[in-house]
Amino acid sequence: MSTETALLVDKKSEDKSTQCCHCLTKLRPSRFSISSILILATSFFSFMLLCASSSVISPFFPGVCLSKGISITVSGLLFGVFELVNFIFSPFVVFISTKIGNKILFVGGLLISSVCWLLFAFLEYCPNGVLFAVLVIILRAVSAIGASILFVAAFATLASVFPDRLSTVNGVVETGLSIGYTLGPGIGGVLFDVGGFKLPLLTVGGLLLLLAFAAIVVIPSVSDDGHEKPVSFVSFLRIPLVVVIMLTFFIIGILEDTICVVIEPFLLDKFEFSHSVIGLLLMIPFFSLSLCAILFGYLSDYMKWGAGIAFFGILCCALSMFLIDPPRLLIPVRFGLVTLIAGLILMGIGVSASMVPIYALCLEEACRHGFEDNAATINLISSTSNSATSFGLFMGPVVGGSLYEAIGMPKLILLYCGVLVLFSILFLATYLFSRRKSSVDPAEPS
Repeated sequence: MSTETALLVDKKSEDKSTQCCHCLTKLRPSRFSISSILILATSFFSFMLLCASSSVISPFFPGVCLSKGISITVSGLLFGVFELVNFIFSPFVVFISTKIGNKILFVGGLLISSVCWLLFAFLEYCPNGVLFAVLVIILRAVSAIGASILFVAAFATLASVFPDRLSTVNGVVETGLSIGYTLGPGIGGVLFDVGGFKLPLLTVGGLLLLLAFAAIVVIPSVSDDGHEKPVSFVSFLRIPLVVVIMLTFFIIGILEDTICVVIEPFLLDKFEFSHSVIGLLLMIPFFSLSLCAILFGYLSDYMKWGAGIAFFGILCCALSMFLIDPPRLLIPVRFGLVTLIAGLILMGIGVSASMVPIYALCLEEACRHGFEDNAATINLISSTSNSATSFGLFMGPVVGGSLYEAIGMPKLILLYCGVLVLFSILFLATYLFSRRKSSVDPAEPS
């Protein structure tokens, strides 16, 4: 009787183990299936619309602010609130995700963003002055909370569905982000001309709402099995390579928004371009980023060139800045429109190469130091990286604008090139040191 009982227990354990493995395989398919493609498509369009919603107001919002009695300087601060709140709130998302799950966060982030933009459409009826500015700040802040929740939840969901294609999936995400940033201003300007202030905002808010309903059906529920080790920010940020990777997010964020701020006055002064031509030139880095992101992700996942690609990307960013306006002290030759366009193309390539592989690299390094390869660790990485990038995007206009006014474009270019080259050396040295150390030391507990 005891033998039969033992066999029955073994059979039940085997069935349970098989069921768990089946669930894990369902969440982590080795090949693209219809469900995984739908998850990827939903995430792609969510990121694209999220970025489009932030950039869709750029053609007309400064003018609306002026009509409401708000100066250009204050309107710039209203834009910056989004990145500041994103920077502050993102680290807390990792603790929320362990309590309520990524699916609820995914849908909730879309709903929050949708409602904020739908309400934003009716701010044209708000009285002029302080009340208008306060309501803009509140809606931008709440929408930033929704965006940070969505970013962390979406990336964690994609990582659970595509565990062996983390960099490739990140390349798809970066492509969606860049397409949203690229198309947003053009679409916003057209919709504003057709239907006024409300139409572009109602359009974006409505599309985000539709995506939220689609996410309810498409996004899987990934529940914690109760055996995951709690993650620690302190232990995570004690890892040298992780700190350097987060600095990469921060520096690239500063670089991106610095260019957006200083390129207009620079081109107006040097080439006397119209604003429409400047707008077209600013689209070049986003197009080159979109074309290269998935390729760099593929090379990082399948060729295992992640660190080399990131190192190459940082150097590309330095070279791109140099080509935009090389200092006359180093090269007396006058560079023109061709080198400017080449620099903008190379900047998109550099940003793509820098950003795409380092998520997987960060996860690999965390696991080397005792962190588990699970949803909690991925949430920690995505929330911290989102916070670092947002802080860079917030500081970019401040740092870039101040330096442009204080030292001029040539010296600003020289300074940024020097920082990027030195940082590339730091990145490579830290990576080589971590690999050498991990080859002789056992993994440290987190």
